[in-house]
Amino acid sequence: MSKVYFIEENGKKCGPLTIQELKEKKIVESTLVWTEGMTEWREAQSILELNELIAVTPPPLPRKATPTPYINQTYFGLILAVLSLIAVYLIGTIKAPVSTNAMAVFVIVSIVIRILVASVCSDLAKKQNRDTTAWSLFGFFSPVLALIIQGLLKKVN
Repeated sequence: MSKVYFIEENGKKCGPLTIQELKEKKIVESTLVWTEGMTEWREAQSILELNELIAVTPPPLPRKATPTPYINQTYFGLILAVLSLIAVYLIGTIKAPVSTNAMAVFVIVSIVIRILVASVCSDLAKKQNRDTTAWSLFGFFSPVLALIIQGLLKKVN
């Protein structure tokens, strides 16, 4: 009796299959295979007797680079600038002393915004093949300018 094989197909066991039936299945390198004498399922590429049966599959198509200006960051930077000016104006017009709690909330919100902007700048710099550390620092210490400038830059390949 000739050797029979089982393969994994769409998450299910398929078989028993003869060598000829495996040829018709057009198995690929990563197809899981089991036959008598094996303790566990293995990829077809690791089974010498199946190497001739493995269908050649081309690599994935390359992705087309579509350079896009990051306008959203520019608008976000401008909105952040306007909100900052409004906050400074409001704090300046308050005649009563600002409570410690209000200042603490203002400082915490400011730090959170700076961290988020630094993260966005770092992520965008990575996509643009730029220095992520420098852009993160720039985003933290000058979030408005970093967002506006980075949003206007074009992607570098």
